[in-house]
Amino acid sequence: MSFSLPGTDLYYLSRDDLAPERYEEIISPVFAWPRIDNKYVFDDNFSLRFQLINMHERAFNGYTNQQPPHGPRQREKLRKMLFDGGVVMLGDFSFAKGSLFYIDECGALICRDPLAFKFDGARDIIREYNRSVARRDYSKRGGKPRPTALPLRQAQINQPASLKTINSKAAGRLLAAGGMYNGNPEGFADTARKLGGDATKGFDQVLNEQTMGSLTALSALFTAGRAGLRSASVIELKKLESYLGRYKGNRILLQNIDVVEMDYVKRSSAAQRTLRNSFNNTVRREFAKNIADHPDIIYRLDASQREILRAGLIPKEFSVHHKLPLDDNGTNDFSNLVLIRNKVEHSIFTTTQNAIIRGLSPGEHKTVLWPVPKGVVYP
Repeated sequence: MSFSLPGTDLYYLSRDDLAPERYEEIISPVFAWPRIDNKYVFDDNFSLRFQLINMHERAFNGYTNQQPPHGPRQREKLRKMLFDGGVVMLGDFSFAKGSLFYIDECGALICRDPLAFKFDGARDIIREYNRSVARRDYSKRGGKPRPTALPLRQAQINQPASLKTINSKAAGRLLAAGGMYNGNPEGFADTARKLGGDATKGFDQVLNEQTMGSLTALSALFTAGRAGLRSASVIELKKLESYLGRYKGNRILLQNIDVVEMDYVKRSSAAQRTLRNSFNNTVRREFAKNIADHPDIIYRLDASQREILRAGLIPKEFSVHHKLPLDDNGTNDFSNLVLIRNKVEHSIFTTTQNAIIRGLSPGEHKTVLWPVPKGVVYP
């Protein structure tokens, strides 16, 4: 129970003793603040109550809300503490546990999106988690809290380490086999080179073995399939050439990307619209402010562009792009967002991604290979 703040979902971590297992319920400040602002009213008048913030739940009388007290200073104080990580809000059943923080098999708290907080907010939350663990006896649990039980789809898609990145030897072997079957090894070799990583090595393995007969190449294909990619992916891998980019008739090689295999499930229009409205109204602005002083932003953008970001706006040369799309199971978490240059990179990603899922109806799904830009700013 929280003693510093009203309700049962707000916690001041340095004073309230939040159980370690509940840290997996913490939601992003971007989602928490609109809920808080709608649920509570603030008052700047002096109060004898021992709460951290002078606030109380908003009273709803029929369809008319009470007039809120004048509390802009108290309101801003809580908002700052929320985005700094000092105060956290726990999600309800509508939020999946582990969506922002999760406990790994070693009992450590992992933050999926440190950029959700300003400054070192995520690190401060992890520090309070460690203090909470130290105050408890876990001798019967091997000295650590139990790990977060992640839903299968969330573990496969939202957790970055679990995405099937195909910049690998397995992908290269598939490309080599596909090149043999299609009589176009040169074209497939070019795709392997553009993929980078170990794809070229895998391709060369099969090409070198080709002199020993096509049976070896077939064996390589099945080996790649056992490594986690379906043999049907040979056809999909051929399409990677379009992922690598075409803009106004010219070939554009997109560097610093991952191509991941994902089970694309098209969202309903209503669900997508809700997420998109939240992104347009709140998330994009907060994301811009959050990344303004990121080292990669400082390196890539000039001072005037960074000032625009600090104001919660996007420089005209850029857009904010969802790495995994809202049309599927992507989220508005900052870890799923990237500041991307409009010309030519954003045009290439959106055009290609639209082509991949063209004709897919809400509720339908198919396995696709999806290009994902890396980093906070791209390229």
